Order: sequence, then C-alpha cells, then structure tokens
Amino acid sequence: LQPISVQEFNRLHQRDRTWLMNNLDPTRNTIILTHFPLIQQGTSADKYSGQKQAIRNYYANDMHTELTVKMLSSHADTKVNWTVISGHTHFNYNFELDGIRYVANQVGYPDGD
Repeated sequence: LQPISVQEFNRLHQRDRTWLMNNLDPTRNTIILTHFPLIQQGTSADKYSGQKQAIRNYYANDMHTELTVKMLSSHADTKVNWTVISGHTHFNYNFELDGIRYVANQVGYPDGD
C-alpha cells in the first residue's frame, strides 16, 4: 500500500465523473449507485452546513446541474426517472430536485450523530 496524493485522487475522480456522464442515457430510467453523494445540498446533517467548501467537497460531489442537463438533453416526450443512491455522509435523506430523486438509508455513527 502507498498513500494516494490529492492530485491522483482528483485525477481518478475526474476519470470516473467523465465515464458516468458519457454513459448516462437521458432516454432511459436510471439508478446511479455510488458511495459519495452526487449533490451537496440536503445530504448531510445541518450541523455541518457551515463547513468550508473544501471539506464539503470531500463528503459529497456537486454534480446536480450536470445530471439535470444530461437528463433533459434528450428532449423526449416521455418523462424518465433518475434516482441517485449514495452513502458516505452517515445521514439519511430522500428528496427530489429537478426530477432527480436522491436517496440514502445509512446506519449513521455509533453515537447517533
């Protein structure tokens, strides 16, 4: 094992982000299952809302706008359903934003936070 650098972590993230966006089909119902939430809003406890952006970026991505643009890009008459299921934040949520459902059902931390 060897430590991973910030640069390597960012490179891997960009590679995976590109793969996801290139492989989403806006004409099909889709479930995206990922460890890190693909939206920052509403995916962690309120007590963390004042954290610096660099810290928030570690716990959740901010791909909602990209996902929405991709989902709407087909201009199809048929509405599709997209759901993003994720973890990492130890916070449960279930909400819809701009036609995309975001869901997490996590165990949480042992002390209840």
